[in-house]
Amino acid sequence: MDIWFPTHSMLTCDELAIVVAHTAIKALLVPAYRSTDFEVHRNWLSLTASLPISEWYRDEASPWTLDYPPLFALFERALALVAPLFDARMLERGALGYASHATVCFQRLSVICADSLLYAGVAAALSARRAGRSRGAAARARSDALAFAFVACDAGLLLVDHVHFQYNGMLLGILLLAAAAVERRAHRSAAALFASLLLLKHLFLLTAPLFFVQLLRAHCFVRTPTRLAFSPRRFCELAAIVVAIAAGVLAPFAAVGALGDMTNRLFPFGARGLTHSYWAPNVWALYNAADVAAVAGARALCAAGLVRRDGGGQLARAASAMIAHTSGAVEPEAHAVLPSVSPAATAVLTLALNAPVLAAVWARPNARRFREALCVTSLAAFLTGWHVHEKAILTPLACAALGALDGPAELRAFLMLAAPAHFSLLPLLHGPAEYLLRVLIPCAYAAGAVLGVLLVDRRLFAAFTRADAFYLAGFVPLELCVSIVLPVLAGARLPFVPLMLTSIYCAFGILRATWLLAAVFWLARNERAS
Repeated sequence: MDIWFPTHSMLTCDELAIVVAHTAIKALLVPAYRSTDFEVHRNWLSLTASLPISEWYRDEASPWTLDYPPLFALFERALALVAPLFDARMLERGALGYASHATVCFQRLSVICADSLLYAGVAAALSARRAGRSRGAAARARSDALAFAFVACDAGLLLVDHVHFQYNGMLLGILLLAAAAVERRAHRSAAALFASLLLLKHLFLLTAPLFFVQLLRAHCFVRTPTRLAFSPRRFCELAAIVVAIAAGVLAPFAAVGALGDMTNRLFPFGARGLTHSYWAPNVWALYNAADVAAVAGARALCAAGLVRRDGGGQLARAASAMIAHTSGAVEPEAHAVLPSVSPAATAVLTLALNAPVLAAVWARPNARRFREALCVTSLAAFLTGWHVHEKAILTPLACAALGALDGPAELRAFLMLAAPAHFSLLPLLHGPAEYLLRVLIPCAYAAGAVLGVLLVDRRLFAAFTRADAFYLAGFVPLELCVSIVLPVLAGARLPFVPLMLTSIYCAFGILRATWLLAAVFWLARNERAS
């Protein structure tokens, strides 16, 4: 079995109603706050429309240089063909910061239209999971509709793509299509979809080991009466698909000698630090916090005279460097007390954490459990990767949402991940005018999720504990602290503290949710391989 479109992934009536309602909400957000990413993508429109392909990865006329893979650049070029129908001025190279009403409408509509891939991906993923279920048709329909809403209407995606402004929904949809192809055992389609995804957003390389192991083991090894044998023909089949797609996209850039410039833009390790412009809530947020605490403790000891004075102002300079961790810069930062971490060290740590899951997939390539494996491995990459963007949490969150209604443990893990994931994204909308919007959207999502589960099966809440309730309740005082108390008391002196506290508290929550999701995967892995 291979490509399944459109017969297996058409939207049901309930899912179509969700799409219509969700699109109406997006339309209402068209005039909402826009981050600098709006200008980033407008500049990429003008860049791809007005410069030859050889200059796309060399141009530095704008601060917002092109740093996405070539297939995304071609996607921007395709959008630029339509842009003049709305406002041709948005494609002018000198129009930095240009945001006419027509330009805003066009770019917002481009994200809304691109989300059709998200809806298709969610529908395909749910369709792939239906085959093994034993529930009645009515119960299954309600459960699938709610799971569809969990992913398609995710509060984080709404905030990041349709307020802040990005195209994460489109990319996530292609990932879910690739995962659904794996579950359908449509391995050729999975290889083609995932290769295309990497050429759209190279950060999905962190999920490549899982796809490689799954496809290699499930497609390229065939069982004979006596043993498991490697099939060179099947391996070459998948390799040819990946190479053909990569060659087709990269050939125009190779022809004009732009591959070197492209590589430097996509992998600027020397110009990036361990953490992104603000700390994504992962292991390195806690590591940075420990370094800050060590600097503060050393300065306190110096002030108390318990250790020798801060010769040469080393600790003062270290404290300033720590402030730079959360200043919005993306340049490399040096730790003051703890050892600095290299890109290679993060790669080794991520692979080490993923190794048990990859070994389990190799030993038993259960297609029905691929989504759980993708969830756990993408969480490990988020927690320990180099220069991780805070938006990367949306990938494991979507995978967890798809199976949230499979049982009490799955629902608990999903909701305990969703809360810190959504809260950690709120600082992206930092202006006072956006405060109500940034609080209302995740709260409405949480309320809708709880109500939906109560209507489907209230017994799914059976796994929740007092510790879960205590952690979730902590977001209320944390929000009051970071949004009201600290900005009033120490906003000018310590502007980075609210962001630091948010990252630290959410990091602990995501670590705990990772443990819960890993438990779901390992407890389920003994099911019969399919």
